[in-house]
Amino acid sequence: MGLRNFFGYGFGGSFFFGGRRKGMQSTKNRANLELSPAQKEAVYKNRFNVFAHLKRMRAPDPTTEQLPVSDLEGFSAAGAFGGMIDVYNNYVYSVEASKEQRLALYREMAKYPEISFAVDEFVTEAINPDEEGKFMDLIIKSDAIKSNSNIRKTITTEWNRLVYDIIQADEHVHQWFREFMVDGEIGFEKVIDNENPSDGIKRIKKLRTTKLHPLWDDLEIDQISSFAYKTESNILAFNSDMIAYANSGFYEYNQTEDDKVVLSFLEPAKTTYKRLKQLEDSLVIYRLVRAPERRIFKIDVGNLPKGKAEQYIKDLMIKYRQRKLFDPRTGEASDGLDVMAMTEDYWFPVFNGGRSSEIDTLAGGENLGQMDDVIYFRDKLYKGLKVPIKRFESDTGFSIGDTSDITREEVKFVKQVTQYSKRFANLFKQIFITHLQLRGITEEFGITTEDIAVHMHNNNLFDKFFQAKVTELSFQRFEGFSSLINTEKPMLSREWVAKKILELSDDDWDKNQELLVAEEAALAEEGGGDEGGGEDAGGVD
Repeated sequence: MGLRNFFGYGFGGSFFFGGRRKGMQSTKNRANLELSPAQKEAVYKNRFNVFAHLKRMRAPDPTTEQLPVSDLEGFSAAGAFGGMIDVYNNYVYSVEASKEQRLALYREMAKYPEISFAVDEFVTEAINPDEEGKFMDLIIKSDAIKSNSNIRKTITTEWNRLVYDIIQADEHVHQWFREFMVDGEIGFEKVIDNENPSDGIKRIKKLRTTKLHPLWDDLEIDQISSFAYKTESNILAFNSDMIAYANSGFYEYNQTEDDKVVLSFLEPAKTTYKRLKQLEDSLVIYRLVRAPERRIFKIDVGNLPKGKAEQYIKDLMIKYRQRKLFDPRTGEASDGLDVMAMTEDYWFPVFNGGRSSEIDTLAGGENLGQMDDVIYFRDKLYKGLKVPIKRFESDTGFSIGDTSDITREEVKFVKQVTQYSKRFANLFKQIFITHLQLRGITEEFGITTEDIAVHMHNNNLFDKFFQAKVTELSFQRFEGFSSLINTEKPMLSREWVAKKILELSDDDWDKNQELLVAEEAALAEEGGGDEGGGEDAGGVD
């Protein structure tokens, strides 16, 4: 039957076991045409059963009930605002009625230059490939696994093969993380070979965020029982193990407070973005309309009746705005518009009074350079995006020598990036754990989710200098206690001071003591060898 995803699209097994990526779409289309709707449904149910089996292995007595597809109707993301009557409020304070509308607004915002720059800053800080192109590491936390080279090598090999060879995450991680930041959530289907599930995950399929809806076990905790995926015709229920999912951790409740809505980091900047966009649009319109000067023609019409006076004015307007044009190539003369009179002028009849015709000038807009209100909302937008304002200034230098240059904004920004990168890295931990379960490795070696972690590389210079400064200050404080510990009768224990000031853990202290003993033994052995074998072993008096 080959490889299937939940839609029933097929891929030949040879493609994944040595075939090339070329021709992928044609294979997909051929397999899709060969399957009947009943066969597609069977493929989906088979995969569901495989993942349900994995869930029973971890929890032999499940207490949660599966929700029927018919109960998954009516997803909404209504907010707290409504009933606005004027156009401005309807635009600025409008609340999206559905997830599709909310994500459409986020994606529209992401195209705005300042917001696009902010998203790029998050992506650049979070994704830091090393020389080999790897952007994250598998961390083994279990001492039992660390001490067993066979298990450690098996897990590491499976990790590198899955992440960098099978799903080729290094080629797509920038786009995935950008979509995660803009949408606030991201989900992948774990695609397996139904006939050979023990081969593990064969690829991952990115699901449309607008169609993927998590169903929470409890709204108060971040635990998902299952997923619903809206297709064109129905709603599919997914076992939680079938989907690798991550969100921003930024929520709000819907209007009825019976569901919670995942928000993007762009949410705090949403209202300011709309105001700023309106201001910029109005400025452009104002400049186009008010920039040119206009002339005011006051035409003396004497005692003409009103109707004839208006006709007289219209005749003058036509006469003034047109002129004869001669084409030297054809020798013909034609009427054309006078370019000098293309702007909108004003014509007023002046009745009686003995006054003659006058021409005045109506000045163009004189405050076109006033941008204070735009700058105000632009700075407010920067604050909503949580990116240091100095990063938006192209002429701002970057100091890497003095940690005193680290601003509070930069420290907060590093924490924000770390928070989002941890949640994003959890995606790959979910995928890898499922892969190990399918391969039977978790059961064979007794591996749990607590035994491993996934960390993305951190390459933020501000963060590194900040940590260096903290370490430097810690050692300076430690030296201040030297008079209390380096005496014949010390007042304080060296171990206590090291743990308290240098923040060494018990394991760090014990390991350091072992290394000190080993180094002293090595030095003694080296000194004894020199004393016994060297010509000048006696030393110098």
